[in-house]
Amino acid sequence: MNHSTSRTKLIIGLILITLPVILFVLWVYACQVADGYPENVKLYNSFLPDSLRGNSLTSIVSVVFCIAAISLNANNLKNPNLGLRSISWLIVIAGSLIGFLDLFSMM
Repeated sequence: MNHSTSRTKLIIGLILITLPVILFVLWVYACQVADGYPENVKLYNSFLPDSLRGNSLTSIVSVVFCIAAISLNANNLKNPNLGLRSISWLIVIAGSLIGFLDLFSMM
């Protein structure tokens, strides 16, 4: 694979994994600040635009973004460039963890 193609996929993967990470950090923040689950959800939804305030819409969007980031960086996991390979592994691990957490939250 071409070096510029690998770098482009890495950058797109980083951009895609940013939204699930931000949503996860917002949920953790809402859980620390608010008292009880209903207040957590109310505070969390206040951070989101109206289009993302569905029951499990944020989880579905997060899972889709995680899958896209993982699939874009799967080819970089055996890249000879240590920097690209390391960041790709971080994207795959973070995407897997956040994706599985989102799937578990929809059960």
